[in-house]
Amino acid sequence: MSENNVALMLGIDLGSRNVKLCLMGTDGIVRKETFETVSFYRRHGMRTEGGFSIDYASLDVPADTPMVATGYGRMAAAIS
Repeated sequence: MSENNVALMLGIDLGSRNVKLCLMGTDGIVRKETFETVSFYRRHGMRTEGGFSIDYASLDVPADTPMVATGYGRMAAAIS
């Protein structure tokens, strides 16, 4: 993973069946993963007053990495 967190961007497609994650760096794709949706929510999600927040630490992604969420669950995901 890049030493410079500013150079990273996290994209998450929150689908009804699968969640697809793509971590991009200045030189291209750093990591791609696909998760079953319920398993992703259990392992990497936290319920909050605002709905749902993604636990960056459990994904081994620096907390200050900018994120873009798309897909079925994008409106429920708290981007912080």
